[in-house]
Amino acid sequence: MDCVDDYDSKHIKCSTNSHQSADNPLAESGKLSCITVIEYASQAAAIHAALNQQKFTQGKPAFVGSIKNVELHTSLLSDLSVPLCVQAECVLSTTNGAIYEFSIFAGRLIAKGQINLILPS
Repeated sequence: MDCVDDYDSKHIKCSTNSHQSADNPLAESGKLSCITVIEYASQAAAIHAALNQQKFTQGKPAFVGSIKNVELHTSLLSDLSVPLCVQAECVLSTTNGAIYEFSIFAGRLIAKGQINLILPS
């Protein structure tokens, strides 16, 4: 993420231009597949959890436990000429983990889905 644009106890909104970078480590032959939105959504959820760590992670690392209901609405992120807007909402938070719903926009909806973070015991 390049920037956290806004957040509160339930939501985060971030932005990035890294999908346009020729040296993006997730790119293959200069192309960045849309499936890499999972990484962007995971980063936003992790940032949100860290910003709210006193309530959720208590300083412990969180891990992606599952990814569900993903919808992709483009094939290549590297073809998009505008910044990505990554939004995540914490819909459930417990001492064992959290569920985030995410949406990613680039002038239009690019992807959405759900990420479950877990805290190891």
